[in-house]
Amino acid sequence: MLECIGVGTTIRLEAYSLCHRLVYGDFATGKDKTVIAAAATMLACRLHGRVLGWKEIPGISTKMRRILRMYREIQYVSGITPDRYTHSIISRLCTDMDLSIYDAQRALSILNAMEKCNFTHGKKPQCVAAAAIVLAGTRISKSKAATAAQISEPGLKNLLRAWQSYNEEI
Repeated sequence: MLECIGVGTTIRLEAYSLCHRLVYGDFATGKDKTVIAAAATMLACRLHGRVLGWKEIPGISTKMRRILRMYREIQYVSGITPDRYTHSIISRLCTDMDLSIYDAQRALSILNAMEKCNFTHGKKPQCVAAAAIVLAGTRISKSKAATAAQISEPGLKNLLRAWQSYNEEI
């Protein structure tokens, strides 16, 4: 499965490690190994900043609901939160868009402020990452940030508007 997606060594090792922990921790007993592998692959990709769509994983279309449920269970069991991969998405986006380290640090500090007031709960990590980059004062337009994060521009605008109104209330 990992070879078909074309992931790097770091993501591959993370997915193998995650599967290994689940199998030897008796979490996988009696469960479909394909479902576990697909969910672990998606989680490993997100932990290392690769935004991977579910449709990019081959051979799982008939098991999608079970994989989504397994993905949430693995997240809960392993203690990996969406906040952790939001940080890695910001790092990847800043690298992809050739932003300075200073811009990346500002975006991460904005993300930390969003997390501190629980603004990021229930929101897509890709959208939060793109919003943090735009709010960091970079010269990146909303449309370019949305395209790089693989999200819709209206979704990004809504999140930015919500953050602005949240800050006005305080």
